[in-house]
Amino acid sequence: MTGTNDYFTVNPMAGLTYQFDPTLNLYGSYSESNRAPTPLELSCSNPNQPCLLPNSLVSDPPLKQVTGQTYEVGFRGVIPNFLSGGNLTYKAGVFRTDLTNDIIPIAVAGNAARAYYTNVPSTRRQGIEVSAEYVVTPILLVYANYALIDATFQFDQTLSSRNNPLANDDGSINVRKGDKIPLIPDHQVKAGFEYNISPDWRFGLNVAAFSSSYFRGDQSNLNRKLPAYYVMNLTTKYQVTKNLEIFGLITNLTNNRYATFGTFAQPGAVAGTLSINDPRTTTLAQPLSIYAGLTYRFGPDPVPMAQEPVIRKY
Repeated sequence: MTGTNDYFTVNPMAGLTYQFDPTLNLYGSYSESNRAPTPLELSCSNPNQPCLLPNSLVSDPPLKQVTGQTYEVGFRGVIPNFLSGGNLTYKAGVFRTDLTNDIIPIAVAGNAARAYYTNVPSTRRQGIEVSAEYVVTPILLVYANYALIDATFQFDQTLSSRNNPLANDDGSINVRKGDKIPLIPDHQVKAGFEYNISPDWRFGLNVAAFSSSYFRGDQSNLNRKLPAYYVMNLTTKYQVTKNLEIFGLITNLTNNRYATFGTFAQPGAVAGTLSINDPRTTTLAQPLSIYAGLTYRFGPDPVPMAQEPVIRKY
């Protein structure tokens, strides 16, 4: 199989920042972006030849590239010597991204294991993001982030979703402008802290929480959602010597049972005697897990833990 697909676009970007004082500035920006279809998407775009596995590449019709327009406005700043002499960094903003020719997977009628990719006219992701980070170097880091994301389809169209229990008699679903995009929670919260118990011992705890979201294949938003969930993790490390460090990690500290993904399967007999009656299938998250290890650094003396900058990315 051979094929050639060419994509071209110009992506302008502009931004403006106005500083009211050293601790507060207003910002705004506009940008455009594009994403060419992946080899898998290009090779699995024919509804008459759906793919079973990612390596089942066949010659299919070309897909259009995805183009986006993003608008963002808000304010941000840094307040030095806040509370106990730390720095408080904050940001609050609103955003909207409109995607044209977005690419989504479509299940094939009568075969839950096969699907294909197709362009849809447009989708939108808009919302609010608020974040704050408090740092007392090198002792303490506390951070929190909240995002409200309204992800919707911006078109009216009939799509295939054969195993959707509330689909039409022919296995189709009616997507309407404003319906939610599956698997994108409306509310997302991330927070945590890191603290130096001693110059050689650091301890941290973080939690992430997500609201409910629709199953993949439920673009018409008719079925019960995936439940909301949270997960908590613990991290620690101890500097035994200048070169030797011991670390530990506990994921899903509360052993919470939750699903990170959901879709619909074809009911009926599976592997002989096993039978599926409920078409809803979920991917369960990893249970409580404990990891430990050590790191040994050769060469010049490393930077002591108490002098390491405390940096958190999220």
